[in-house]
Amino acid sequence: MRLILACVVLLMLAACGGGTSSAWQAYQQAEAVPGQGFGDLRLGTQRMGGLIDQFGVERVGGWFSDEENGIELIYSSVGLHFMFPLEGECAQATRSLGHRMIREMYQPDDFLARYPACRDLTLDAILIASGSRSAWWEGATHRGSRLGDLWPEVMARHGTPLRHGPVYLAQAANASLESLLYEEGAELYFRSLGSDEASTPERLLMPLTHIRLFRPYEASNR
Repeated sequence: MRLILACVVLLMLAACGGGTSSAWQAYQQAEAVPGQGFGDLRLGTQRMGGLIDQFGVERVGGWFSDEENGIELIYSSVGLHFMFPLEGECAQATRSLGHRMIREMYQPDDFLARYPACRDLTLDAILIASGSRSAWWEGATHRGSRLGDLWPEVMARHGTPLRHGPVYLAQAANASLESLLYEEGAELYFRSLGSDEASTPERLLMPLTHIRLFRPYEASNR
């Protein structure tokens, strides 16, 4: 997927403050559904402005390349990342900002007042990971897999993947990961026990650490 390619530049700035917003409480048991979304936060329909109105801004990241640009809203306290490609009028209006767009988004009311078209950027992918201290999310995928579950039990629930093996994830750049990619719109990441591709015995002990939900068209582009 384009968001996690090594050539993508990922920039993140830390916001002040901490703790978990009460607005997230209703999502602690939310279901993660491939190709659809996380609870009522739906891929392809959720707008960036609505997400900011509901949860504020905790951290902001971005990817910028010759081919595409985008914004990532990061809520480390709950281990959730939301990716919004820059498109349409928002992309045109903010073209001169470049990487500065990330910093300006830490004042979301001012930013959205200056660039109202950016409120309508559409959610393209969601990454679920452990929160800042532990796995805040207590929900499961549509097939019952939870963070911390081991590779063989997840494989048994989700079936044969489109592809599996070592993978790079920008949001966990220092971790050695393997993943199961599913065409229906999910990639499930496991912490590898070694630096190279895991052996079959090693996979028996690899825990699920990240879940990425995306719109199904991506699978054919990987």
